[in-house]
Amino acid sequence: MRAKRLGLLGALGILIAVDVVIARVDVLGRLAPTSRPTSLLSSISRQLVDVASTLSGRERATVVLLGNSQMEAAVRPLSALRARLVAAGAPADVSVASLCVFATAPTDAEAVSRHLGRLRPQVAVLGMSAPDLATPAVRARDMPLRRLLDVGWRTGPVAPADLEERLDRSVRSVWHLYRYRQLFRFVLFPPDERRTPASRLEATLGVGELLAESYGPERARHLLGLRDAALATGAWAQVAAYVDALRGEEYRRGLHERWRGLEVADVQIEALRRFAANTRAARVQPVWVLLPENAWLESDPVVGAEVARRSDAVAARVRAEAERAAVPFVDLRTALGPDAFLDLNHLAYNQGALIPALAAAVATAVEWTPSAEADQVSEAQQATEDTRGPGQIVREQDQAEGEEVEGGERGEAAAPRGRGRLAAPASPQREPRQADAVIETPEREVPGEAVPQAAQRHGDELAGHLAAEGVAGRA
Repeated sequence: MRAKRLGLLGALGILIAVDVVIARVDVLGRLAPTSRPTSLLSSISRQLVDVASTLSGRERATVVLLGNSQMEAAVRPLSALRARLVAAGAPADVSVASLCVFATAPTDAEAVSRHLGRLRPQVAVLGMSAPDLATPAVRARDMPLRRLLDVGWRTGPVAPADLEERLDRSVRSVWHLYRYRQLFRFVLFPPDERRTPASRLEATLGVGELLAESYGPERARHLLGLRDAALATGAWAQVAAYVDALRGEEYRRGLHERWRGLEVADVQIEALRRFAANTRAARVQPVWVLLPENAWLESDPVVGAEVARRSDAVAARVRAEAERAAVPFVDLRTALGPDAFLDLNHLAYNQGALIPALAAAVATAVEWTPSAEADQVSEAQQATEDTRGPGQIVREQDQAEGEEVEGGERGEAAAPRGRGRLAAPASPQREPRQADAVIETPEREVPGEAVPQAAQRHGDELAGHLAAEGVAGRA
């Protein structure tokens, strides 16, 4: 009996020791292969590993980027974005990290925002589209980042559905090995599939190169011919022919479901409020970005008449929330023409077409802190957190978050930030609509989700994923 008790105590001690190591050391990042997977599900799993690794804080990032595949398509290559930020006025040693994961919504970004303390960024940029903000709670509940990082004493904007989910949330809040169990399985027993070098994430690709990598040279030539014809005429028949050949008819049907009757979901607005509160509690400046929309969508005979009106309604709602919370708001819906898009809602991956406009807007909307000063503040904050303990930190952040959210609900505005005015780029191929003609920060007005690695020789799987981001309930 004594031997059994000692054995149980020893096993418990080992589990506790392992959990402490996982909590303090970037174990996942060290175990993960440097090459990238190519199938859809593996690509999402790898992105989750990257998020967990980045949030460990082993390497500091000045700017973190959050969103789904649409945001990921807009910000790669990160090296080009970093260079543009510096050129636009950011510190010379600014660093950038992507926390984007395919098929997510603002509720997922809110879950990530609770974990930014160790990473100590200065800025958190959340990119989103109008359909993302229409994602209801029942669909947001099963999205990947929320299932992984929705932890803590206070329930997030998406409450557990039942006792089983509540218990699951409680266990992953206190037990890191349980929280990351599927990711450990992924890195320890990687799927047997084609992999590509991690360096491809930083490659700048033309549309022809991207299509050739995704579908092979022969099919790429056919798709490029269809795309060129669609761009030359703008006729919906030719646009539909290209998009259907690229993604399949299911993709367009999915977009129809996302746009038809689109209304802002209260749970996503709540997620934006909490995102702002969480980031500020971690001394991070939040920025909200509405991503470019393809003007081709307004020619769709099924939903085209609704797209502009519903997009404007969403933008107005987000703008009002941004003003209330004093969050810089960047509206880039008309920043690019159809030639910058790969399909109807994703920019061409790794082409960097949006990077100049995005970098200029973010760099001027943010009050940058010199790196040395920011490091001193972050180190002092981390030392204080270490002495207070995680439970007290969570409770204090929840209290601050609750006060800001409740203040927003009462109509109390936070102290405004930002100054001056900034000219914004106009769309070369699309007239700006009234609701998206400005880039705003508080007291400022400015006129104006797979990567190529996941596509190589797996074009159909990538197309399926992108179609899923157009299907209601999955993006």
